[in-house]
Amino acid sequence: KLPQNTVYKNLIIIPDGILNFLPFEALITKESNITNFAKMHYLLHDFKIAYNNSAGFYLNSKPISKSDKTVLGVFPVFEKTAFELRYSKKELESIRNNFKGKYLENSEASFSNFKHNISKYSILHLSTHASSGDIETPASIKFYEQEILYSELYNLNINPDLVVLSACETGIGKLYKAEGAMSVARGFQFAGAQNLLFSLWKVNDYTTSVFMSDFYQNIKNNQTYFEANANAKIAFLNNHEISNDKKSPYYWSSFVYYGS
Repeated sequence: KLPQNTVYKNLIIIPDGILNFLPFEALITKESNITNFAKMHYLLHDFKIAYNNSAGFYLNSKPISKSDKTVLGVFPVFEKTAFELRYSKKELESIRNNFKGKYLENSEASFSNFKHNISKYSILHLSTHASSGDIETPASIKFYEQEILYSELYNLNINPDLVVLSACETGIGKLYKAEGAMSVARGFQFAGAQNLLFSLWKVNDYTTSVFMSDFYQNIKNNQTYFEANANAKIAFLNNHEISNDKKSPYYWSSFVYYGS
């Protein structure tokens, strides 16, 4: 049963098992016959939604830093290869226009460069390919020169304000009972990241770049990460330049925010 919104604006969800893979924002709250995705009644319009792995984790989270936000951006792009992320450059420009930081592009976007700079910036943004793995293969994320298994992230020992995984399937992983999805996102959590924005399935790089541009603009306008995520989704649905078929929840609801 969907919660009826009376006084609360925020909804924190601690999903279990298979519910780790459900973006609750996309649930339809009223029946209707319309085929216009932007006008459907989503739970997104009733609450700002965040997720967490456990109530303890949520209640013990450290406050978000009030200092100026800086970004370490990882953009391998993979030009002229089968892995090319065409809209990644556009995403890079829109973030760089709003935030100071260090932006690792093409061959600079190596794992060693990432590790070397990781402690100096408050937001870590990785625009790259990731895989959820399967029975034989663990989840992994692609840097320019190598693919890193999610377990290799555990040793990073980081404390950023936010990690954004603008990649394919960063949140899906093997499901172990009581452990949630073992995934690239979980790798960053184990390394010390409390707040994460990541995708639950393979995302379209054009619609992702539109969403990310709005998300970072919202942060620039002093919205919390929590609000910035919800408002970027609403802006996506209201964007007249995006066709109706691209406003299906498939395109905008894959990004979920885990954090405070």
